[in-house]
Amino acid sequence: MYLNSKLLETRNLSPAEFALLLLIKQNKSEPNGDIIEKYLDPETSVKFEEMGLVDYVKEKSKKDRLVDRIRLSPKGTALLEDLQTPDVTDGDIELFNYLSDMYLNNEDDERSIGNKKLVKMYVAQFRQIIGLSLHEAYWLYDLFLKEYSYTKKLEYLFLNRAKNHYGKFSSNYQDSPIYQFWDDNKERVEKYWELKIK
Repeated sequence: MYLNSKLLETRNLSPAEFALLLLIKQNKSEPNGDIIEKYLDPETSVKFEEMGLVDYVKEKSKKDRLVDRIRLSPKGTALLEDLQTPDVTDGDIELFNYLSDMYLNNEDDERSIGNKKLVKMYVAQFRQIIGLSLHEAYWLYDLFLKEYSYTKKLEYLFLNRAKNHYGKFSSNYQDSPIYQFWDDNKERVEKYWELKIK
C-alpha cells in the first residue's frame, strides 16, 4: 500500500489518522468497532465529522455503539483514494476534475474516465515529466480535446493498458496521444497559452 505523505500533510492529517480512516472504511464489511474505539479519540472524531469524512449508519440493535456504526462518507472514500495515489497534489486532483469534465462534456455518451486513480496519477506524472504548470496543462488538455476524439476512455489518452500490459506511464509517456499532440504542436500550444494564460 502506498501513502502520499505530501498530500496527507496538505490535508492536515497524520499517518495515524490515515490508518483510522482505513479501519473505518473496513468497518462496512467487517466489525472493527473495538479497535476503532481504542484509537479514535473524541477530538479526532470531531475533526473527521467537521471535514465531512465520516457518516453513521442507523442502529440495528440497542447494543450498537457509535464506533460500530461509523462509516466513511463519499468524501472520505475519495480522500482515501487520493492519499493512496502516487505523485498527485491538490492541484493535480483539481486538474483531473477539470479534465474529466472537459472529456465527458461531449455529445458522445459512450465516453468514460477509466481507472480514476490511475488517471490522477497520469495527470500528475505527465505535468511533472513535461514541466508544465497547472494552467499550462489545463489549456493543453483544452486544446487537445477540441481536436482529438478517437478514444472512449480518458485513461487511454495517457496509457492504454490493454496494449501495454506491464508498462508504466512514466516509462512510456512518449507513446501517449497527449504527449504526441504536445510534441507535434509545441508552437501552436505555446501561442494558445499566450491567449489563455494572463
